[in-house]
Amino acid sequence: MTLADIAIYVALIVFVIARRTIGRPVGAAKQLFALPIIIVVLGWGDATKGLGKPAAFALTVAGCAISLIFGLLRGRADRISTRDGAPYVQWTLLSLGLFAANLLVKLCLDLAGVAAGETLADAGHSLILSLGLTLLGEAAVIWYRSGGAAELASGPRSDADQPSINRSHGADHGNPRR
Repeated sequence: MTLADIAIYVALIVFVIARRTIGRPVGAAKQLFALPIIIVVLGWGDATKGLGKPAAFALTVAGCAISLIFGLLRGRADRISTRDGAPYVQWTLLSLGLFAANLLVKLCLDLAGVAAGETLADAGHSLILSLGLTLLGEAAVIWYRSGGAAELASGPRSDADQPSINRSHGADHGNPRR
């Protein structure tokens, strides 16, 4: 792992944190899933470089599964509200804590990999893949909570059919999908 790699990873993580804490419109599925899918594809290419040893493979698979689970949990913790008639998503303190916990778990897995004989560079190759998977899990839950799954199943809906989203607290009320 080069200094340039580290700078790119840090910049990407700072970008994600800043964008998510400020909040953004949920947008169409294409907008919601584009960045996570791009990061997963880039991360896959990087992660496959460091999978020579069975321990590295096992730790990468475990880290990716854990990151996906953290993303799903964060999607539940995110605040969804309505702004200008459209769903809007913003990280809560719990969302930020889950993201930090995800990074900590990833760091611990990388250190376990180094202890098992990997180089630090090999251990870090799956960082971008893990980041992409955690964002993908979060996007899936946000898409579901904001009505994207129902829209896919039944076609576009009228305003009267939109899920109930509390404008003041950002919580779903009376939504059986929750």
